[in-house]
Amino acid sequence: MWTYIVRRLVITIPLLIAVSFVSFAIMQSVPGGPMAVYRNNPNVRAEDLARLEKQLGLDKPMSVQYAIWLRNFVTGNWGQSLASGRQVTEMIFERLGNTFYLMGTAFVITLIVAIPIGIQSAIRQYSFFDHLATLFSFIGFSVPIFWLGLMAIILFAVKLDWLPAGGMRTIDAPFSISDRLRYLVLPASLMAFHSAGQYSRYVRVSMLEVVRQDYIIAARAKGLIERMVIIKHALRNALIPLITVVALDLPALFSGALLVETVFAWPGMGRLFWNSALRFDYPVLMGTIILSAVLVILFNLLADVLYVVADPRVRLIRERG
Repeated sequence: MWTYIVRRLVITIPLLIAVSFVSFAIMQSVPGGPMAVYRNNPNVRAEDLARLEKQLGLDKPMSVQYAIWLRNFVTGNWGQSLASGRQVTEMIFERLGNTFYLMGTAFVITLIVAIPIGIQSAIRQYSFFDHLATLFSFIGFSVPIFWLGLMAIILFAVKLDWLPAGGMRTIDAPFSISDRLRYLVLPASLMAFHSAGQYSRYVRVSMLEVVRQDYIIAARAKGLIERMVIIKHALRNALIPLITVVALDLPALFSGALLVETVFAWPGMGRLFWNSALRFDYPVLMGTIILSAVLVILFNLLADVLYVVADPRVRLIRERG
């Protein structure tokens, strides 16, 4: 198993290089290029632009620029923001914790809601609860999350005045867990509502396939209680498709928090990416894109490891591969 993990990690190196080169080429091909933030400023003269291009190495061929960027990136120098002049690493890691805080909370709520709903929908197929869960799922992943966020702000923040409309904490107030939770409720709940509908359908479909298997019938014939049959025998095997979906969705949740963080003014990675895109702050954009690519690869590797935990039969396939 460890050999497989090391082999996968080695393969990621050329993959990340390819992703970074394509992203770098796209950034260079956008009209205006990395200097667009300065070209749109009427106070910046042509000679100033030329001096900045030479200072930043943008007057060199793209292949040379990429080689310089890759060397600096690998050594930990991710460059400086063209808009603020701050180090890219400082800006990213300043926001990274906030996004993980929001994303992790939403993910835990999602699993707590989706797995029981999916199990009950499969056990009580075509019941009133199953139809209600289906309606919940369809609403969850069909209603645009930005519209839902605006409606939640109008209802809970403006009309009822129960929760804050945006931000992460009360400005100039001492640290308080209750204060942080009040700001977390709306964005985390909406992200969980959006994902739980999709996850519950995967659990339902997977459980329906598993509960019809011979080993489930045999477990019931042995006299095991229904709860033990569902949790110990059925759920463990039904979780494998969910692991795949979660592994692919977590990086998307990381970058897809953009809408929620923008609507609720949450100081995270999604909002940083959006603000950098508006300014065409290309060093920050490159840093966030590569970080997202790393997360996609790592979470896919994590999914392979979790397969073995959920179903030991997969171990033999991995070792032979």
